[in-house]
Amino acid sequence: MNWEATQAIAELMAAIAVLISLVYLAAQVRQNTASIQAATVARTSEVLNRLRTEIWTDAESARLYEVALSGEEPTDPEVSTRVRLFWVALAREYESVYYQHLAGQLPDPIWEGWLKEIRLVFSTPGGTDALAGMRDLLLDTRFVALLDAELEALDEPPIVPFRARWDQAGRERRAARDSAGTT
Repeated sequence: MNWEATQAIAELMAAIAVLISLVYLAAQVRQNTASIQAATVARTSEVLNRLRTEIWTDAESARLYEVALSGEEPTDPEVSTRVRLFWVALAREYESVYYQHLAGQLPDPIWEGWLKEIRLVFSTPGGTDALAGMRDLLLDTRFVALLDAELEALDEPPIVPFRARWDQAGRERRAARDSAGTT
């Protein structure tokens, strides 16, 4: 075997090694992307579930939440401040979820679920009032444009059918339980 043949074999082996390295690197990047997306989904769920837990475990927080969604202006200045801070915190969290989606860190099916919730919350009387108050002062224009487009496309606020379905499901469960108990 001459030196040229040895050199050609070495170059071929080097090219194969480079290809194997690129395939391995692509797999690592894909795995890293999946890990980032999973961590993002967990983080967004954790933050907003903390808020939900506060609401369902504390009567005062639940009342404050109802006042915030209703759009009624509280007469108590402390409650009014808490309602405003609630909306700012919630809007910032939803804005963060939106930007995580734009960055490709939140898979489309997960984003669609969050978008439904965002529509639901901001279509309430309190949500539309809060958006009007925050839009130019606190929120990024792209997020406001998304909210405007989503809310404009609604035939009716989703909170109406959401509450109706929720209440109907509760009535059906109670009726089924009551009929099972009487037979």
